[in-house]
Amino acid sequence: MDSPVPYNLTHGRDWMLPIVVSAPHAGVEVPPGFSMPTGPRKNAIEAMSDTNVNRVAISAGQTLGFPVLSSRYLRAFIDLNRELGELDPELIEGVDPRQAKIHPGSRLAAGLGLIPRLADPKTPIYAKKLDMQEVRSRIAQVYIPYHDTLQSLIDECLDRFGVCFLIDLHSMPPLTPAVARRSLALSPDQPSKRLRLFPDSPTNFVMGDRFGATLSKSQSRAARIFWQERGYTVSQNHPYSGGFITETYGQHIPALQVEICRRLVPGTYLTDASLAIEESFGEFAETMAQTLFRGSSREAVE
Repeated sequence: MDSPVPYNLTHGRDWMLPIVVSAPHAGVEVPPGFSMPTGPRKNAIEAMSDTNVNRVAISAGQTLGFPVLSSRYLRAFIDLNRELGELDPELIEGVDPRQAKIHPGSRLAAGLGLIPRLADPKTPIYAKKLDMQEVRSRIAQVYIPYHDTLQSLIDECLDRFGVCFLIDLHSMPPLTPAVARRSLALSPDQPSKRLRLFPDSPTNFVMGDRFGATLSKSQSRAARIFWQERGYTVSQNHPYSGGFITETYGQHIPALQVEICRRLVPGTYLTDASLAIEESFGEFAETMAQTLFRGSSREAVE
């Protein structure tokens, strides 16, 4: 594979907010050497990507001054939101099944490791196994440059402002009303209120902070309340609590995984709903930046 820059990076002329946005699944380009199938398999592979989710943040980043880093290539090629050890022995030659961390219900068991094996539960991505040389090549040419760039952006943000807030941006398929009712971020002692207010409501956003491990309670609440006050339904940590990027970088700085329902993400043309999300995202970034300067730069995780 011959690609000098396997990611996209956009930012305003001046860096003015202590925010870094990462969109590791936004890539839609087919990398050189990747054999893209046709028909339903192709559709399933393309559907793995969070297409256009980076557009939610780019306009705000250019206007308000913060960087937006996004993947360039299909998630099926390599998943930038996985740790390097998540290697699937059913797909990769030379991986010892006894050493692979395959647990029932895990991402790896579902075929969604560092190199995904399945596009969906019934759709394999590859016609044959990959060798370790191919895996190492993808890691060196795509995974390492993305994470090196993300770390350098975080470091620069810390140098400039003394603080940094990481937003890991994703999109999700529409969640069913039953899942929404179980997951909506209302007080657990108010089940009747949950059912009364949202009897058939889809979930618009999921805010993942690894169950409080990557954000303080006040920061998490600020993120949730921001979108709820604008009329959106918000779930916290269910069914997405934050992946590898949120968990790893969130050990050192405040980090939040934001999942947006794909019906609200910009398509080929902007809808009123997607335009409203784009217009609000800048305010959201400003709100989260403000939480960094209330008390200490990173409150003790509660």
